[in-house]
Amino acid sequence: MDNQKTLERAARMIAARPLSQKELYRRLVEKGETEAAAAAAVARLTELGALNDAEYADMIVRRYAASGYGARRIEQELKRRGVARETAERAMEKRPGPEAAIDRLLHKKLDMSEMDARAVKRATDALARRGYAWDEISAALRRYRENMDRLKSGDLDEVSAVIKALMHRDSTRGL
Repeated sequence: MDNQKTLERAARMIAARPLSQKELYRRLVEKGETEAAAAAAVARLTELGALNDAEYADMIVRRYAASGYGARRIEQELKRRGVARETAERAMEKRPGPEAAIDRLLHKKLDMSEMDARAVKRATDALARRGYAWDEISAALRRYRENMDRLKSGDLDEVSAVIKALMHRDSTRGL
């Protein structure tokens, strides 16, 4: 195929779904385009601003962070999609803090009335699979235990403090 048809095919591909430069190149070659034509199309779309790995990486980071994934998992996804390491690092710097997402997942996985070792292990394993670091997980467990102790105390001031802290945290995280 000639370069114009390759460029048109590439434009249709990124119009259908955002792609990184490497993903677009790979897909074009898989569809039968020559490597030179695919590289030229990627270069031209990048030059026009239609293909921007920095914006793409930012979108991936936002989407995966909002879905409850940790830094390690998001970094793996960016690498899998062919985003350059420097671009991925800049996008990761903009990632929202993980506290709200981890806390939500812990509350989902743990029963408020008990924190037996098996339940905690299952919850921490699930968080680790989602890409959270152990220091993030242990801080979340500490917050969870402190909040549960306050709620179980029955002291209205303590319960109110927990609710206010959770509401403030969620509002500052845009939840």
